[in-house]
Amino acid sequence: METITTTEACVEIASYCAASMLTAALWITYGPAAAAAEAAFGWRNREVALLSVWGPALGLLASPAAPRLVRRLGGPRNTTTAVCALCAGAAALRCAPGRGLPRLLLAHASCALNGVGGVLILSTPAMVARDALDEPRRHLGTSTMLAANSLGGGLGFVAAAAAKDDVEGLLVYECAAALAILALVAARRGVFRRDAPDGDADAPLPAFGPLLKSRSYVLLAAGCGMTMGAFTGWLGVLTPLLESSGWAPRDANAVGVACCFAAAAAQVLSGALSTRRKRLAILSCNASALAALFAFAVVAEAAPRRSPAALALALVAAFGVVAPEGAIYELATAPAPAPLEASAGAGLVFAFNLPMATFILLDAVASPRQLLWILVASNALGLGLLAVEAATADDRPIFLPDARPLNAEEEYRPLDAAAEPGILNNFPPWLPPPVRKSRRLPFSCGRSAA
Repeated sequence: METITTTEACVEIASYCAASMLTAALWITYGPAAAAAEAAFGWRNREVALLSVWGPALGLLASPAAPRLVRRLGGPRNTTTAVCALCAGAAALRCAPGRGLPRLLLAHASCALNGVGGVLILSTPAMVARDALDEPRRHLGTSTMLAANSLGGGLGFVAAAAAKDDVEGLLVYECAAALAILALVAARRGVFRRDAPDGDADAPLPAFGPLLKSRSYVLLAAGCGMTMGAFTGWLGVLTPLLESSGWAPRDANAVGVACCFAAAAAQVLSGALSTRRKRLAILSCNASALAALFAFAVVAEAAPRRSPAALALALVAAFGVVAPEGAIYELATAPAPAPLEASAGAGLVFAFNLPMATFILLDAVASPRQLLWILVASNALGLGLLAVEAATADDRPIFLPDARPLNAEEEYRPLDAAAEPGILNNFPPWLPPPVRKSRRLPFSCGRSAA
């Protein structure tokens, strides 16, 4: 891997953060800006909700192909360039003139492009951190880049509230910002220059099999999806829920702004925590969020009109669910071997977007209060999965399948390549060096006992 200067590392991280913020802000403007879109384009609220579902839908469809696409693009730097281009194209399509069905189709195409960009950018923060930072700062860099996505979501909420009916003007500025970042990245590295951070860019790419063999990874991904993914989908229907209780749309935006900005700060701080403290923070935040969600549901049922207590509980729940994102991502991706980093990130994107898309689609058949109780049950299940992962985790790398402490009579020793030719060649290159577990026996089996 080539050596980069401090300036290049700072520009690379800043470019990634800016692209991540753009994808989040562009997606957010389709949800919280529902009233503005309805006023500007004559669309109904459910038509805007269908636009919002493109983000998680493309997350599900593109996640399996994201690691290979990152490899084909040449690595995380060129992936950032491609994401900026997708954001610019998405915003340009949304700003196209016209009304009626053609305009609606262009808006759907815009959401689809931005959805692909979101999958790519969220698959590579660990790769960018490894490419730009040394080992002691890598965890903090990963958490900071993840915080940029939450910060972009918060800015999207603010922009949606400030834009009012001028949705087109808002997206023009987003398009200009995306083009500026694209020009910066392209001028710095050259468009689609293959930097091949993991060696040979044409080498076989590992599938998701090693991830599925890791119990810790599966539990972390499923717990993240059932808590944060479901909650993000629920935020899309939070506006009508609060409006039915007498709150204005800006009050619902305030929940999104507060939780995104607070979560961004928490995600940066999580990079300085040890592994054990990360797990403790994940459990404590999600437990407080579950309690706040249950209390919010009770208050919403008992006091259906405007209630400051309900808004305060929604803020606590939002922060508790979103804040551990950085810690979960680091636990699931930081121990991964280099070729598996993009696959680990894409797997988390898939697990996150499945409940998110489900909740947005459930808005068409369930009432906001029914969705609220479904969310409480989903978060309870997710908290249980995360608790099981924390209780069964040890200090071994999570990508070693069936990792368990050795018995007193067992030991690990390297395979003898000369004595057993072909074994090393057939072993998957993305896993740690192969080892043989041997047991001291009182008799010989054709070999001397170890």
